[in-house]
Amino acid sequence: MFAAGLALTALAYSVSAGWIEQKLEEEFGRISRRTASSLQQQINPHQEALCGRQGLFMAYD
Repeated sequence: MFAAGLALTALAYSVSAGWIEQKLEEEFGRISRRTASSLQQQINPHQEALCGRQGLFMAYD
């Protein structure tokens, strides 16, 4: 009886750990996609300005 209870407890921990891991991956995936999108929106204008300046400087070199 003790072994069966222990096995069920181990199974419950395994299932809950898998569920928690899946939820964390989903949430961090959402966060990382959101962060990447936000950073890309912030970087693009600066990147275009820098590329334009570099092109201008390269024309003078």
